Amino acid sequence: MNMTNDGARYGFTQYCYPKDFELSGRSFTLRSGEKAWQLDFIDDGFIESCDGVAEKILSRYEALKLDDTTHIAFFGEYITVAVLDLAAGCAVISDEKGKTYDFCTIEGRYEGAEMPSYTDEMAGTRVRWFFGCERYLENEYHADGTCTCIWSPRTNKPRRAPARYIRLKDTTYLCQVDAVSPFRTDIPQGYSKIVMLQDYDRLQTVGCVYSPVLNDWKLISGYAMPPED
Repeated sequence: MNMTNDGARYGFTQYCYPKDFELSGRSFTLRSGEKAWQLDFIDDGFIESCDGVAEKILSRYEALKLDDTTHIAFFGEYITVAVLDLAAGCAVISDEKGKTYDFCTIEGRYEGAEMPSYTDEMAGTRVRWFFGCERYLENEYHADGTCTCIWSPRTNKPRRAPARYIRLKDTTYLCQVDAVSPFRTDIPQGYSKIVMLQDYDRLQTVGCVYSPVLNDWKLISGYAMPPED
């Protein structure tokens, strides 16, 4: 029996990169206009976060690195997504429901780099993201804020779903797709939010899949290949 090719248990999470612990013990203040977020990464598993309005919330967090200075973290009572570009001194942070994102400077680090923003630059891009042996998600990004998804192995069941595209820097984008996969695919059933930080220079991605029903996320990482026509 070749256990390497058996993704029945792990599916998309089978070959995830090691977790990122470099944020442990560090604090960041993110500013966007009059808004401010305080992120205190207490250790390698817990964070205190505050949006400047409500009291601080203690929650668990998990993080992954896209490159030497770019981190993506997931935390909160539901799920908040934060991308920290420590080289540019910029950040992207979502609300708990993932419906809106704010584009921020990192206090003490920002030196005038181009700020992240929503974009339609990804429109017309079609790519197959591999997360394990023959386990993939194929995405075609559209300018109208939707994405057509195909999940392995049910390639005959494409679905078009709402999506958000954010340009972080040259060749690096944050993509969120809100889609439920068909039954009997490699992605866990019910995990209907897919968040991927994508590097088109090195053709790799890190992120998570999230279940609003279970209030649970699973970290993922993968690489890109051209789709098979």
